[in-house]
Amino acid sequence: MKVGIIGSGFVGSAAANAIALRGSAAEVILIDLNEKPARAQAEDILHAIPFAAPVRIKSGNYPQLAGAKSRCPKSGISYYRRERFDVLWNWCRNRANH
Repeated sequence: MKVGIIGSGFVGSAAANAIALRGSAAEVILIDLNEKPARAQAEDILHAIPFAAPVRIKSGNYPQLAGAKSRCPKSGISYYRRERFDVLWNWCRNRANH
């Protein structure tokens, strides 16, 4: 199962870490407006769990959420001010119906 996490701050990275440690998904994608921290968090989690579960963790962008069974918005209000939440929510809802 593929899981997308929107927002790679404290909450998003903690959620990705928990999913990876439990082996709840085969692939976790961290998405953030700032790609560098998302990539850094993905690499940190990937290096921390080499023996826990076979999970692929990477940073990405919205098109990579295609086929994801779960999309978790974990970003704060400053994120939503830059990108309208209703547009993001509708996009995620529409992709879930496909």
